[in-house]
Amino acid sequence: MSQTKEARALRDSIASIIGARIHASKAKVLKDVLPYIKVIFENNVEEAARIAISLNLTEPMIKYLSQDKSDKIIARVKELRKTIRTEARKSETKREDVQKTGKRDEGSGKTQQARSGLDSFVKKTRS
Repeated sequence: MSQTKEARALRDSIASIIGARIHASKAKVLKDVLPYIKVIFENNVEEAARIAISLNLTEPMIKYLSQDKSDKIIARVKELRKTIRTEARKSETKREDVQKTGKRDEGSGKTQQARSGLDSFVKKTRS
């Protein structure tokens, strides 16, 4: 009984995260979106990892969505996050160089750093 309660809670938290991102109700996500997300997680490790990163899913959430390939997806998520951090550091270094030369740069802080690293990463992987 407690195992099904935990699974439902995990499923509901995933649905809430997705619903907030796509502006849909939890019920709508459970009915219409989550089955497709599960298919993606079972069949496409790379896309599943990208989805997991963009939704900031935890390891138990990834394991819920893909029982068979969860280890591969989690490993890929870790690789991609490392790449994103590296890109963010490069971007931050460039930003500091620009600021030293006197040019103005918009945005600051970790949020801007993470966004710029993620943007650089997405551009490189989509090419």
